[in-house]
Amino acid sequence: MKKKDSEGESHHSSKDLKFYHWIETHYIRVLEWSLGHRKTVIAVCVLTFLSMIPLGMLIGKDFITNDDQNEFEVAVKTAEGTSLEGTEAILREVEDHIRQLPHIQHLLTTAGSAAGGGVTTGSVYVRLTEHEQREETQFELMDRARASLQEIPGVILSVQNVGAISTSAWRNTPVNVGVRGPDLAELSRLSGKILESMKKIPILRDVDTSLNYGNPEVHITVNREKAADLGVDVTSIAETMRLMLSGETEITKFKDGDELYEVLMRVRPEQRKNPESLGSLMAPTAAGRLVRLDNVATVVRGTGPVQIDRYNRQRQVTFNANLETGAPLGQALQDTEKIIQEAGLPVGYDYVFIGFGKIFQDLIGNFLVAFVLAFVFMYMVLAAQFESFVHPITILASLPLAVPFALIALFFTGQSLSMFGAIGILLLFGIVKKNSILQIDFTNRLRREHGYDRHTAIIEANRARLRPILMTTLSIIVAMIPTALGTGAGASTRAPIGVVIVGGQTLCFLLTLLAIPVVYTIFDDMAQIPVRERAKTWKLALGRSFSGFFGM
Repeated sequence: MKKKDSEGESHHSSKDLKFYHWIETHYIRVLEWSLGHRKTVIAVCVLTFLSMIPLGMLIGKDFITNDDQNEFEVAVKTAEGTSLEGTEAILREVEDHIRQLPHIQHLLTTAGSAAGGGVTTGSVYVRLTEHEQREETQFELMDRARASLQEIPGVILSVQNVGAISTSAWRNTPVNVGVRGPDLAELSRLSGKILESMKKIPILRDVDTSLNYGNPEVHITVNREKAADLGVDVTSIAETMRLMLSGETEITKFKDGDELYEVLMRVRPEQRKNPESLGSLMAPTAAGRLVRLDNVATVVRGTGPVQIDRYNRQRQVTFNANLETGAPLGQALQDTEKIIQEAGLPVGYDYVFIGFGKIFQDLIGNFLVAFVLAFVFMYMVLAAQFESFVHPITILASLPLAVPFALIALFFTGQSLSMFGAIGILLLFGIVKKNSILQIDFTNRLRREHGYDRHTAIIEANRARLRPILMTTLSIIVAMIPTALGTGAGASTRAPIGVVIVGGQTLCFLLTLLAIPVVYTIFDDMAQIPVRERAKTWKLALGRSFSGFFGM
């Protein structure tokens, strides 16, 4: 149909365009074939839905896709017993290695840690030039830094992203898992076994544990029988050691004019490091006499844990690891969990993921609940809108078909299913559902208001709604392409949303246009069967199924 304006110029409507006419003709032809081969269409839909299982196994799962933030940090842990000056010297050596990398803007070095690491820990914050000014990504530079820093001996290094959340509860690494139990010696044995196995996981980097027995100590072992014979209490020995070594106990006060000073007592530094000098310290007896410490105890040099962590009143050893560039967090957690289970934890010992691992596991459960609630609420709204319990099911039948195509889009673009990808799937549900509403609503109107038979109503309704569905779909796809293919700050984090919507909507578009009319006819046929006959049919079908299952 042509329209003329006041100047006599003719304009063609979009329906008169040859390209659109070609699309409409072929779509109606395929739709006619689909309505005549409903079993084939349903089989394709079922196979498409079931393909979600292998696709879900192929695609990695992640919390949030790492983005190039123009910064990273190097966490440094020196050997136990290293002084603050020794740690600073090693940090300067780390700085020298990092400065040899390109695109370094500035460094910020911190020696010592307020989170319990003491003078043997430190960190180097690395600020890079802007992403547009670099030929290498942040993660490529981190890999180069990790390889270069391996030349520094006797140091545990972790090249990691700068965390948005700073906490002493866990290290800023993707993988954090705690193994808990009552005995520290057994935890030490398990720690060594698990640590060596984790280092063999290909996608893990900078594997480390919080348990370190390399801290130099002086062990005092009391001979309780001899101490009892001499009248020396173990508590008295402990108080003597605290008084002489810690220098924190006030023994008196000294007044100088108007000033009053606390008087603390402590043995000389060289004596504190010498076991023989410690053995000559005197401990009081119950009778008020003094006894040399080496008469009732053995003083020897040894090593012990730097710190003892606890979780729910149980001793805990924490394992930390970074990920290989592009490796999904879900796969790393699965491999780590498998190793811990194979280690054979004794009775009374268990493990728990903490930090980002726990957030990731909670995220999966929460999104599953969100998907279920989305289906429930959409069904309730559609049931009220259509005043039917059947038509909402027909409309929602398109949603399971969208998920496999969204996963296919993530797979071919090399993306993991992250939190933003899951949000994209929820958005995709709303888009796909809208198309189905247009199809079903207009079909019902043609049958109810114009008296069309079912087949004619389906064909004419889908013919009329094809153009608005195409326009809406194309506008959404074009609008999301910059998000899917964008670059710059935050682009990698947002990309899964665009990939899911663009890929999922593009791939499932034709299948839903054909599947929804077919599902509509199936439910319409079922509605035509009387209730008694419908129940009888279901009863016979179930009876045959059970008979076949039990071989009767």
